[in-house]
Amino acid sequence: MALALFISNALVPVPGLAAGSQDTINFSVTGTIIRPSCNIEAPSVVKLGTFNRQDLSIAGANSASIPVLVKLTGCTAGLSEATAQFSGQPYDNGAMGTAIYANQAENGAGDLGLQLINFDGKPLVNLANGVSYSVPIKADTHSGMLSLIARMYSPLGKPTAGDFSSSVTINFIYP
Repeated sequence: MALALFISNALVPVPGLAAGSQDTINFSVTGTIIRPSCNIEAPSVVKLGTFNRQDLSIAGANSASIPVLVKLTGCTAGLSEATAQFSGQPYDNGAMGTAIYANQAENGAGDLGLQLINFDGKPLVNLANGVSYSVPIKADTHSGMLSLIARMYSPLGKPTAGDFSSSVTINFIYP
């Protein structure tokens, strides 16, 4: 009799274990993809000063070097570098156009261009039109610094008197 009771219980389906039953659970997954970026702090005007023509009368002469600091702060966590891309009107004398920017002052001084050079302890690079330059971002402070110098440069050593003005755009690209 005990055996018959055991067999009859084995044939009765137990709720939740029956073949063909299922539970459905719906859920949503959300997220956001952010574009890495930094806050940029840079001077809007860099004053190179006033110089005598004779101070720049040797081919390749330059005026005093003026430090320029471009600060990258509040960078997105995980960002390790930014790439600075330089653009502006190149100097209009052949090969020098790949090294310096043109003087854009109306009736400005002749035989003068703007030279930008990195000033961060790495090998010197002319930061001319079309050049890209890597700026490291510190993981602990989420910041970086583009340190450069600006100066007037006389390719031929024959500058003429007049004003000097040049505009440069730096676009920052984040990988």
